[in-house]
Amino acid sequence: MGWAGIKNGQLLQRAASEFDCFLTTDKNLQFQQQVAGLPIAVLVVHAVDNSFETLVLQIESIRDALKSIGKNELKVVGA
Repeated sequence: MGWAGIKNGQLLQRAASEFDCFLTTDKNLQFQQQVAGLPIAVLVVHAVDNSFETLVLQIESIRDALKSIGKNELKVVGA
């Protein structure tokens, strides 16, 4: 999308205009950003790293969270 280097607040604003949910492995995002005012859901995946092999182990938790998460809401899945 050409969004490399964009800071979290601006990134969430851009994502809100394009997507329903923002999925991230940034564990600090929930403490750095106000999600309640954004028209987007935020799903934070806690994992030891963000490799495909690691994240695929979380797929059921991610899928379940995506089924129930709403706009202006932040959920955390994983260890």
